[in-house]
Amino acid sequence: MGDFDLYIMSMSFQPEYCYQHRKYEYYYCENPKDTWRYNLTLHGLWPEYNEGSYPQTCTTEKFDEAVVYEIGLGRFETYWVNSKVKAGEEGYTDFWEHEWSKHGTCSGLGQYNYFDLTLGNILKTPSIVSDNYGGTVAKVDLVDAYGGPSMVAIVCDTSSKKYLSEVRVCFGVEEGGVPTERIECPEHVLDEGNCGDEIHVDKFYVDENYSSRQKTFVRTGKDDSVSMVQ
Repeated sequence: MGDFDLYIMSMSFQPEYCYQHRKYEYYYCENPKDTWRYNLTLHGLWPEYNEGSYPQTCTTEKFDEAVVYEIGLGRFETYWVNSKVKAGEEGYTDFWEHEWSKHGTCSGLGQYNYFDLTLGNILKTPSIVSDNYGGTVAKVDLVDAYGGPSMVAIVCDTSSKKYLSEVRVCFGVEEGGVPTERIECPEHVLDEGNCGDEIHVDKFYVDENYSSRQKTFVRTGKDDSVSMVQ
């Protein structure tokens, strides 16, 4: 517990997540907040080893739902959203429970600090995303907006490798598991970037005038989800 080399922070672009899981008609995919159109949200903060493996499920400490309310439910709803379930309904905290049980228990931090520090370190989404909502950006420009080629992995959908799905960056770690400043990512993290030279910043499929894939978009039940390594 707490014996690792760095953290990976993975952030999701909800419009693409929702498109990839459209057959389920998740509540917040059908009823998105405006901020999710222009800002990525947290997927998780993951302890990692430099050689490419990672610890998981390091203790049996149960997730404490009360921590969410102590930190502030509104912060989670905005920055670490569970798109699947409406707030207050059964299963709404399952996403955070999973992140704590699999990754947080290996951080060396208590639950409050793990969640609070993760929320406190989320990167501001660069304006190139909001400025091009529903459009396209050059990969090199998006990479530069996140600090350059050694600092970020830009992850797109697995089928076309064109649509922005996740952004992964790296943080150092000090004694006790506290994340420090951003650092260059190891090669194995950078290799998770799979986008082509042009990246589509898609809209939510429920948006008026949704156009990026409208010629082929139907609720077919097909699921082209991004492959999650964690």
